[in-house]
Amino acid sequence: MKYIKILILLISFEYILFAENLIPPPYNKENPEINASYYRNEGFRAASFGSNIIARDLFYKSCVLGDQLGCNALSEIDASLRIDSVVTKKDECYLGDKDACFNIYQYYSNEGILDSFKVTWYLSKACRLGHKKACNIKREQNYIFIKNERQVLSTQCFRDDVLACYKLANIYLFGDGVKRNINLTMNLLAKSCNGGLKKACIKYNQIISLK
Repeated sequence: MKYIKILILLISFEYILFAENLIPPPYNKENPEINASYYRNEGFRAASFGSNIIARDLFYKSCVLGDQLGCNALSEIDASLRIDSVVTKKDECYLGDKDACFNIYQYYSNEGILDSFKVTWYLSKACRLGHKKACNIKREQNYIFIKNERQVLSTQCFRDDVLACYKLANIYLFGDGVKRNINLTMNLLAKSCNGGLKKACIKYNQIISLK
């Protein structure tokens, strides 16, 4: 029994010596460059074991201390973590998680990644699943689009574009983003009809018959 204990102690001692050769120099409080290098090397070591979150924290500390390699590594690992997160969120969105859908919408809204189709897709899905903020944003976007469209059509109609007058008439007929105005609708349809647009004449007569 005595010999077994001695053997265990010897093995433990050899392991400690071996481990000391693998572990980098300890953190040096008085030398920022050594500190930065230490954090960066520890970051690469953590990354080699697949511990990206730990590695990210170490690269951040290295970067804050002015190590350019640490900053570069931080940028790369941030991109990797974002991609991993998006993949996970997409799966969750597919399964009906409204918050995950909204998070992906925000990701693709980022100026450096902007993807208009995916922005619209995931915002709409988040709203359909009941995400209130997503619905409010969607409603506001629709309002801005309709307001801009109305301004363009008004200018074109003023310049005697009969199709623009007809489209503008429909906006006021159905109250699409504006207060419903039948009198203005009739005036616009009349102008469009007088300009030779047959469907404007037909709609004008239909509305007259319903009065």
